[in-house]
Amino acid sequence: MNAPVPGPPRLIELPNGTPVWLVTRYDDVHQVLTDPRFGRAPVHAPDTPPIVDSPSLLDSRDSIGRQDGDTHLRLRRAVGRAFTPRAVEHMRPWVARVIDRLLDGLVAQGPPADLVTDYALPLPCMVIHRLLAVDDVPTERVLHWAEHAFAGATAAPDQGDHARCELTDFATALITKRRSAPGDDLVSSLVQAADREGGIPEAQLVNLISTMVVGGHDTTMTMLSNALLYLLTEQPAAWTRLGPANRPPPFSPNACST
Repeated sequence: MNAPVPGPPRLIELPNGTPVWLVTRYDDVHQVLTDPRFGRAPVHAPDTPPIVDSPSLLDSRDSIGRQDGDTHLRLRRAVGRAFTPRAVEHMRPWVARVIDRLLDGLVAQGPPADLVTDYALPLPCMVIHRLLAVDDVPTERVLHWAEHAFAGATAAPDQGDHARCELTDFATALITKRRSAPGDDLVSSLVQAADREGGIPEAQLVNLISTMVVGGHDTTMTMLSNALLYLLTEQPAAWTRLGPANRPPPFSPNACST
């Protein structure tokens, strides 16, 4: 699809027939993004035509990305209070231990190795499980939710709807549990911060927790996999810039796969 030629705002139709204004010039786009008279929440009100047909978690009207003004700020402040510099620094040692454990497993296994299956995918799964303290949930179940929770209208609707209902029920029960018995985990911190902040609808908190349960797997896996592929094949000399003691690793197409 060719990019639209910059020009004055013009009325167009989305594929589903919804009329919208298209802005393409820099100054127009800047005004739309910064002028408080424009907003996202009204677009997703129940009585407005749909902008997207996707039932994805991110397209829900309860998603943090669909909120404006004070509603958005309340959610952002709750997240910010859970991710203080002290809290992030507290995570560093156990994230490093997870990485060391996976690398030790790769060394013990020896070549060949699948860097996606054996490293790039397990790493975010293990970190998120520990971060949210949901170790009792099988990784396969979380990955199933992750696969279908963000699926659009082109995906199988029955599977997507069922997965989103399961995930929403899980997040709702998890919030209730951590609200009554908080622990040293991100969900507890978010629930406490949201309750202190006040004014956050429960549906928005459920959507936020649901997104965190499944939101980091695919993006982190893809970033790690692409970075490793780049370092091992296209630019092995860049490996030396990661640290003074590192050398470009010997690479054989049969030694690993991404």
